[in-house]
Amino acid sequence: MPLMVAVGSVLWTVYGFLLASLPIVAANTIALITALITVAFAVRYR
Repeated sequence: MPLMVAVGSVLWTVYGFLLASLPIVAANTIALITALITVAFAVRYR
């Protein structure tokens, strides 16, 4: 599930860059970092 959130965040971040919308890019960058940390912990402590 966090991996799907990460993929969605990447796509939304790209969309934000295409629109040059800082709020979209910032929010999805934070969500991406959080999702990647969650995935890393899930893989490490599995």
